[in-house]
Amino acid sequence: TAIGTDDDGELTPEIWNITFTNAIPRDVNVTLWSALGQGIEADQQGTFQVLEDEVMWLRAEAVDSLDDLSTLEWRWRPDDQNTTWFVRTEGDTSAIELAWPRSGRNIVRLEVVDNDGASSGFIETWVQVENVAPMIDGLPTSLPVAESQSVQLTGQYHDTASDNLTLIACWDVDPGINQDGVGSADDDCDVFGDTLVWAW
Repeated sequence: TAIGTDDDGELTPEIWNITFTNAIPRDVNVTLWSALGQGIEADQQGTFQVLEDEVMWLRAEAVDSLDDLSTLEWRWRPDDQNTTWFVRTEGDTSAIELAWPRSGRNIVRLEVVDNDGASSGFIETWVQVENVAPMIDGLPTSLPVAESQSVQLTGQYHDTASDNLTLIACWDVDPGINQDGVGSADDDCDVFGDTLVWAW
């Protein structure tokens, strides 16, 4: 309200109605960082390349009014195929530590919401997770054995954390013959288990 007064004391009021509208969170930017703090660049298709179970950081920032920045809610969905994986943070920026256990393409979805419930909408980031092959620690050196003499070998192997519990040990006792008719001669599973007891 403004009031004008002349030299005779006459008053003239004027009223203006001002409507304040809420600013929606916008210009959301998502970046990916290694556990050592090195920024990861996306490829030409805009996809980040990481290894299975590799610890990474997703960081994000957005533009909003100064009054809303400190109370922004960041709603992360790190894997579009895992409907139970949600991470929420609050503040003017967001950073979450994570590792992807599923190899293949993962679509990360992020929604930023202010304290008035206004949403940025979902921002998508693509992450290609490369499978890490199992590692065999090596077998003991065996001396030549006699025909029909029993030999016992125990394999030691490991993989990334998400695959360790599902590893299957498989022995091909005659790599020169394709017993199952699938693949090559040296990929048969003649015996399953960590320990092989066999005589040739």
